[in-house]
Amino acid sequence: MEKSSERLARLRAKWAPQEEVPPPAPEPVPEEIEPAKPEFKWLQMRITEEKERQAREAMILERLPRASAEVYENLSTCIEAYQAAFGAGKIEMENLPDRIRILVRHGQDGVEEQRHIEIVGMPAIPGFQIDRAGSPMVIEVGMLPDDKLFYRDREQDQYLSMEELTRRILDRALFPKLGE
Repeated sequence: MEKSSERLARLRAKWAPQEEVPPPAPEPVPEEIEPAKPEFKWLQMRITEEKERQAREAMILERLPRASAEVYENLSTCIEAYQAAFGAGKIEMENLPDRIRILVRHGQDGVEEQRHIEIVGMPAIPGFQIDRAGSPMVIEVGMLPDDKLFYRDREQDQYLSMEELTRRILDRALFPKLGE
């Protein structure tokens, strides 16, 4: 009889309406609580300073071609005055995309001497490297208010007017026998 009662219990369980048992709810995942991040004032100040420095540098690099054109125009004026005084053909200037080349010829007693000047744009400075017959000079270009440029001799840590800059570039080549 046990067998029939077991069988009856199985049949009832099989055919009896069953209540649906919802699946077990997933265990709640504990929310990760971010620890409070300390805000260091020095770090925020340095981040701001670096962003401002990068923005200034980008502006200067953007204006470096304008600075090169300004130097070229002023050197052209000087060269025209020199040629008017001593004749054409003694000095040549070439404006290339990345540099300005100047060739000065001096001749006495059938011996011609040449002096080369190269002004190369250096975005890493930002500014120019000027090679005057083996004597290099680094000129930093910077920004002043009202979108104006300044020129600074890095070696001497001295700000230069355009007059002083053109003198430093050309003087030794144009007038080699005169002292500074």
